[in-house]
Amino acid sequence: MVYRINTNIDSIDKLYKWLKERTEGYRIITVGNSAGGYMAALMGSLLKAEMVFDFSGQFSLYATKDVLTKYALLKKYSEDKERKYFDICDYMKHNENVMYFWPGKSESDIVQYELVKATKIYSFKFKVCIHGQSMYSANIPYLLVQDKQYLVDLYKNYEGKDIVKEEFFIRTKGVKALVMMYLLILKKKIIK
Repeated sequence: MVYRINTNIDSIDKLYKWLKERTEGYRIITVGNSAGGYMAALMGSLLKAEMVFDFSGQFSLYATKDVLTKYALLKKYSEDKERKYFDICDYMKHNENVMYFWPGKSESDIVQYELVKATKIYSFKFKVCIHGQSMYSANIPYLLVQDKQYLVDLYKNYEGKDIVKEEFFIRTKGVKALVMMYLLILKKKIIK
């Protein structure tokens, strides 16, 4: 079994170098959910991305109970040079472009948030409990095209609050869009 992108890009350092070469002169925005959120936060920080959208990303594998014994591949690499990326909290201390959306009732996400709450990331805590599902997915494309000031203003509105995902949807996309989304969901259920 192969645990790499390809035979040339077989480490995070090589991936970073490869991405840096190919994004030179471009605006960089990174996006990811869960493990992808981890990578979006890490690469976004290393590449000095204009914006990082991290949905339920991990910041430290050491903080998650039994993770190194539960996942054989992580255990294998915990003794490798790649272990320097098992905790990326220090990278978050210097990045003011991270929009972090997370479920505030998920135990694993609470642990991860505690690691970075003193940093400069913009934390959106949703009143849900399922890891990786903080908001309606229909919100995401809308958020990805907004400028930083809009997102900062949105953050200020919700700072320190538990966000109800329906209210967030209405604030960002409107009541009509929420009703249309519910109708589509209902239609799919009827068809099944």
